[in-house]
Amino acid sequence: MIVLKAIGSFFVRIWRWIKETAWVQPLLIVGAIFAIIFSIPYITRWAQSFSGTGSGQFYKQYDISINGEEYQLGEAVTDGDKLAQGLAECNAIAYENPANPTAEPYQDFVQKYGEKFFVVFYKENDSTSDNIEAALKYLSDNWNKKDYAMTISDGKPFKAYAFNTSYVSDNDADFTLTLGGQSAFSRFLYVNSNLFEQAGPALFEAPYRTRASVAESNYDKFALNETDSASTNPLNNFPAPTICLVDFSQAAIEQGRAGLSEVLFTLSGNMDIDRAKLLRDMWNHTDSYSVDNLFTKQA
Repeated sequence: MIVLKAIGSFFVRIWRWIKETAWVQPLLIVGAIFAIIFSIPYITRWAQSFSGTGSGQFYKQYDISINGEEYQLGEAVTDGDKLAQGLAECNAIAYENPANPTAEPYQDFVQKYGEKFFVVFYKENDSTSDNIEAALKYLSDNWNKKDYAMTISDGKPFKAYAFNTSYVSDNDADFTLTLGGQSAFSRFLYVNSNLFEQAGPALFEAPYRTRASVAESNYDKFALNETDSASTNPLNNFPAPTICLVDFSQAAIEQGRAGLSEVLFTLSGNMDIDRAKLLRDMWNHTDSYSVDNLFTKQA
């Protein structure tokens, strides 16, 4: 009790001094105002984390885990590995025999992951990743709503998987920097390199590449065969963000466009609705970039 009384008396004396010292009060008021101003961004981020509207919050609903990623070529350890390797197996069939109109080779994969979906590789605290995230959220929120010009021509539900390329895995410290080993995503790329090596050349010939004149270097980096002056390791140069469309619908199969069929690295447009329309067109395989339209062009 004596200690508590002493502490209480100390704060009482400070408060009395503040009240009796006129010049201190304006300083405290100004300091309090600045404290509030500087705390606004932190309060906003805190509120957004609860509302699900902050940077990365939408992606997290669709994250697929690469926690515990190992360094064994071709081994399926994480959920991300299993998706990537299943997709690589189906891609191999689809790319090599595009004229075969049967869905049978893809049935197990489709049953587990879905017939059609986006795959996003995003970075934390990255403006381009944030733009894609906002567009995806807008598209998802207004999915197949004609009044919002978000009509989905095949009527399928929105579905996506997201890979956080900035993710810190529980076992990162077990690896050295060799080949980017301390990055879980670099290990994921190494383990599943066959997916990107096979998809890169196929996507290079896709309409979104040829009609949009997307930079060749992004496709080379996506296929894990380009380095730059800052690094000799292609795993460190993967183009994140990247958004892909995987399509094993009957229409895609019959048109020889099954598998990982479209890819974009940025979204043009000044507003979320404009960028969302591009994603809608990507899903529908329509617009001026995809003249071999699988479905009906949307307005």
